[in-house]
Amino acid sequence: MGDTRKLAIANGETLAGHYPADTDWYAPLEKSTLIELFDRAIFEHGHRPCIDFFGRKLNYLELGNLVNRAAKGLQAQGIGKGSKVGLSMPNSPYYPVMMFAALKTGATVVNYNPTYAEDKLRQLIKDSGTEIMVTLDLNASYPQIEKLVREGHLQKAIVCPMGNMMPGLTSFMFRHFSGKKANPVFGENIVDYRSIAANDGRYAPVKIEPDDLAVLQYTGGTTGMPKAAMLTHNNLAVNAAQILSFFKALRPGKEKIMGVLPFFHVFGLQISMITSLKLGAEMIAVPDPRDIKNLLKTMERTKATFLPTVPRLLQAISEFKNRTWWGKTIDAKHFDLASLRLAISGGDALRANVERDFTEKTGCRIVQGYGLSETSPVATIQPPGNVKPGTIGLPVARTEIRIALPDKPEQAVFIGEVGEICIRGPQVMTGYFNDAAQTAEVMTKDGFFRTRDLGVMGEDMVTSITGRLKRMIIINGLKVYAEEIEDKIALHPSIAESCVIKVMDDRSGEAVKVFIRYKPEAQDRPTAEQLKEFLSKYLNGTQMPKFIEFSEKELAKTDVGKPNYKYYEDLERQKYEESKKTPALVPA
Repeated sequence: MGDTRKLAIANGETLAGHYPADTDWYAPLEKSTLIELFDRAIFEHGHRPCIDFFGRKLNYLELGNLVNRAAKGLQAQGIGKGSKVGLSMPNSPYYPVMMFAALKTGATVVNYNPTYAEDKLRQLIKDSGTEIMVTLDLNASYPQIEKLVREGHLQKAIVCPMGNMMPGLTSFMFRHFSGKKANPVFGENIVDYRSIAANDGRYAPVKIEPDDLAVLQYTGGTTGMPKAAMLTHNNLAVNAAQILSFFKALRPGKEKIMGVLPFFHVFGLQISMITSLKLGAEMIAVPDPRDIKNLLKTMERTKATFLPTVPRLLQAISEFKNRTWWGKTIDAKHFDLASLRLAISGGDALRANVERDFTEKTGCRIVQGYGLSETSPVATIQPPGNVKPGTIGLPVARTEIRIALPDKPEQAVFIGEVGEICIRGPQVMTGYFNDAAQTAEVMTKDGFFRTRDLGVMGEDMVTSITGRLKRMIIINGLKVYAEEIEDKIALHPSIAESCVIKVMDDRSGEAVKVFIRYKPEAQDRPTAEQLKEFLSKYLNGTQMPKFIEFSEKELAKTDVGKPNYKYYEDLERQKYEESKKTPALVPA
C-alpha cells in the first residue's frame, strides 16, 4: 500500500475550503507601481484626512501637492531614474512626502535607521550607492549625516524642518525649548527642504514600470553586514492588496491606522503607510515608539482603530506604569482605547503571555502575521475571527508555502513534519542588491524564497514556526529549538521575556542557556531550580536549560527589536574560549 500522507504544500489547490468564506486565495492582484497606488489614493480620497502628526492634519490632496513639489525639487538636484535617495528619519509626514517624491523621479529609496552608528551608515551608503540623504533637523541624527557629506561619502543632504509639520504651540515649544532641534548651515551640499519644495509641483513625468526597483530594504541581521533586499514597485503594491484581501472588515476611507512602527522598517512602511494609503485611511504618525505614555494618549486622542505592532511594543504597553503629579499610578487601562478594533503583530514570535497581558489591559484583539524584509513583508496572516493561537495563519492571496527539507529545499516534507519554510509569491524580492551569491543561496531553482525559519504545517494547512535554523541546538546528537523553549518559559506568569541560546559544553557538545527578565510587578520570582521544576511539565530532559541567568534590565535587542541571541552567544563563546586558555592546575 502506497504512502497516503500529504505533502506540506499550501497553494490554491490544497487551501480550498480552509479560508474564511469572504477570503479567496485566487483574488485578482493587479500589477502596478507605487506611483499608481499613490495617485489613485489622492484622486479617490481627496479631502479626507491622510496624516495626523501631533494633531496637525494633512488631507490627501495636500499630501499629493507636497509630493509633486518635492519631486520637482529633487529633479532640480539631479535626481532621476536609477538614483539612490536615502531616508534617515523617524516617522513624520516628511517620510511619505520624500519617499513618493523620490519614486516619482524614478529613483530608488534606501531606508536607513536614524539610530545607526556612523560606521554602519558609512558602510550602507557605500554598499547601496546612496547619493542624497534626506533627514530631519534633529540633534540625534543630523550631525552624523552632515559629517558624512563633509567627508564625501554623500553628495548632498536634504534637511527637513520637523517643527514646520507640527501644530502651532507644539511647533513653538519644539523649536525654542526642546533642545532636540539641530541648526543646519545650508549651502550647496546641505540643502533646505523648503528651498527644493518652493515650486509649482509640475515635475517632469518619468516612465516607471511595475518591475522597476522601488526600495532597498536592509535586513535586520544580528551580526555582520546586512543585505539589501531589492523590492520592486509591484512587490510592495501587490502586498498591500494581499493584506487588504484578508482584512475585509477594514473600511475604506474610515480607518485610523497607527504609524508607530518605524517607516524605515518594512513592516511599518507597508502596513502603516502603503496599505494605509491604498485603504484611504488616516495615518497617525508617531516619531518615538519608546514614549508609551504619548502613544497611549495619541491613540486615545485620535480614536485610532488599527494598530500594526510588534511583540515588544505590546509588552511595553502592558507593562506601562506612570505616576501622575497628584501621586496616582496609572497604566494602559486608564486610557480610553475603545475605538481600537484590531492589532496585527509581526516581526517576531508573539508569546502567549504577551498577547494575554495586552488584551487584558486594552480589550483589543490581536492577529499575528508573518513575513520578512524579502517578502515585502507579509506572507501569512491569521484570518480574523478564526485565530489559532501559536500559529502564523494561512498564506495571503497568490502566495505558496512549502515546508521543505533544509538540505533539499525543492523537496517538501509531509504534513506534521518540521522543515524549512519556503515562500513563493508576487511579493517576494528579486534578490539581494549586488550580491548574486547570497541571492542564489536563498532562492530555489523553482522560485521559492528560503526563510531559514523552521516550521510545521497542520492538516488545516495552518503553519506554526518551531525555530530558526541558526538557533537549532544539538545536544548529544538530538535537535532542540530555542523558540520552543522560549514559548514554554513564557507560560510562567512572572516572566516578561527570555532569550535562549546555545553554549559550548564539553560533555554534550552544546547546551541550553537562558537569560530571563521578570515582570516589574512580579511578586513570585522563581529561582533557577523552581523554574526548572515549572518547565518540567512542558520540556523533556534534553530541552531543559542547563544554565539560567536572571537580569533586572531589558534584554539586548537587535535593530528591529528582536532578542539579540547572537549578542549573548558571542559573549558566552568568548567566556568559553577564555576558560580554555587558563592552564589546568597540576597537583603537587
